[in-house]
Amino acid sequence: MNAGVAPYDAKYFERYEAMADTAMGRALNWARCDLVRRYTKGAVVDIGIGAGTFIRRRMGFSLLPTYGYDVNPAGIAWLKKYGVYLNPYECESVDAITCWDVLEHIPDFETLVNRVKHFVFVSIPIFRDASHALTSKHFRPDEHCWYFTSYGLKAVFDTLGFDCVEENDKESRLGREDVMSFVFKRRAADERYHPEWTLSDTHHAVLQDMRAAAKAPAVNSPAYLKAQSELTARVAEREPLLLGACKEARACQHVTCICDVDPTEPGR
Repeated sequence: MNAGVAPYDAKYFERYEAMADTAMGRALNWARCDLVRRYTKGAVVDIGIGAGTFIRRRMGFSLLPTYGYDVNPAGIAWLKKYGVYLNPYECESVDAITCWDVLEHIPDFETLVNRVKHFVFVSIPIFRDASHALTSKHFRPDEHCWYFTSYGLKAVFDTLGFDCVEENDKESRLGREDVMSFVFKRRAADERYHPEWTLSDTHHAVLQDMRAAAKAPAVNSPAYLKAQSELTARVAEREPLLLGACKEARACQHVTCICDVDPTEPGR
């Protein structure tokens, strides 16, 4: 799993420990555990564990099988200390994963999602459009690779064989600006590992175009204009159904809103 370039280290782990030990941190963790409890009592892999708070509560209080995976050496050490480290990329499949403030950090998240048999639980910042993303406190080019609208996120998961069975604003109501929670369930006919399912020909093509445009010497260069033209065409075709941005794109101030509205709405 690749992730944003921010330093994921002991200080990062300690910062999440401090945040967990607050009234909001405890309320968020309870809400997340409750959300998962309503859909499954089976094994869950927490992707990007923060400081292990979700694992502690679900496994320690509810006695439900809960594992974790992280790229932070401090997080890996914590997981191995308690014997709950599990690398989903080395498994043919896993029953369910949680991605609390994590999905937007992973450029190639479809590789992970393809391994999930039943449920993906997500909390993530959601934006109205590209200008909203650019002015949001969640615009962090050093960490975040993806900036989604609600429709775009659900459309991506639909492409990967999942239905959205719940969307709620619980975390926003607890004080987290623009953060929404989602539950995605693998469609019954698709409960198997799909290594052939990929976003490479659609979503990643847009990301690569944006990166190429960002590397162009000037916004009026042929390379930039070509990438801009291709992106505009994809937006017009309402493909690939997400709001996308990348770290390199900031160099040319190029953030593209892809299908930020539902094309099936009347008048569209």
